[in-house]
Amino acid sequence: MAAPLRVVPIGPLPAGAAEGLATRLGEHGFAVSVEATPSPRIASLVAPAQERLDAHFALAALRREPSSRVLGLTAAELKDDSRPTMYGLAEMNGRVAVFSTRPFYQGGLSPAEALDRLTAAVLHELAHTLGMVHCRHRGCLMNATHEPAVLRRLQPRFCDACAGQWSPRVARSR
Repeated sequence: MAAPLRVVPIGPLPAGAAEGLATRLGEHGFAVSVEATPSPRIASLVAPAQERLDAHFALAALRREPSSRVLGLTAAELKDDSRPTMYGLAEMNGRVAVFSTRPFYQGGLSPAEALDRLTAAVLHELAHTLGMVHCRHRGCLMNATHEPAVLRRLQPRFCDACAGQWSPRVARSR
């Protein structure tokens, strides 16, 4: 049995992004459902031409959504009080995360490559909701990075130590 995960769009997304992400996350132990129409609370987080979204406001709204684990997905840039731009944010040992598709669908990646890299980065944030912390191994998905070039090369692979944590944590979240 897979761990439930609800993907909630926050504003319009690139074509096929939510569905493609759902398929790929399913390969990593999640039973993903994509919300067709977000609640009014979530829909009000971004205006049609809004370019930026405060990640903490998004997490607060997502906490009020029903489901054991919720991922908010947006095409807007994410920010918080200390960083003018960020890619994603998750509650450590929590149930919600928010992530921006923007860095992956700009700058020349093919749609398949963009989806692969987005999946890897989202898995990193979901791992935080499962209690996993950053790792010092450079090739590991849990290696902390805020550099766009590095983020866009992420592969959905854990080092041996983190891989040993992933499956049991996903299993416990079912």
